Amino acid sequence: AVDDDPDDERTAATDSPGTDNAEPATLRSHAEAVIDEGTATGRLLDETFAVLAETEPADLTAAIETADAPYALVVDGECSQRLLDVAAQHGLDHIVAASTGEFVKKPVGTRVLTAAELQPPEPELEA
Repeated sequence: AVDDDPDDERTAATDSPGTDNAEPATLRSHAEAVIDEGTATGRLLDETFAVLAETEPADLTAAIETADAPYALVVDGECSQRLLDVAAQHGLDHIVAASTGEFVKKPVGTRVLTAAELQPPEPELEA
């Protein structure tokens, strides 16, 4: 029997680890997928790290303003004061960016990290 339910194919594709189309499940894995791969895009995530929107960095403020319950943002580019302000106004908890600009004011509720700061520390090797 042939199953015509398209959800089964999507589920099977995203559930199997090691496949290219598996959706990242952590903030770090989204940062690797967006920033480390040099995609020049921004990815808006909900609190389960599901992708709400993926867009050009120039369109991120509009994506944040129209998103339903955004939680985190991963951007392959600089986190500017304007982007931080919009993210904080819309309740984002985390921003991970390739780099950060100089912030005149930094909202308390939104944590800003670079991709390098999100990486786990290197284990110390004994000499």
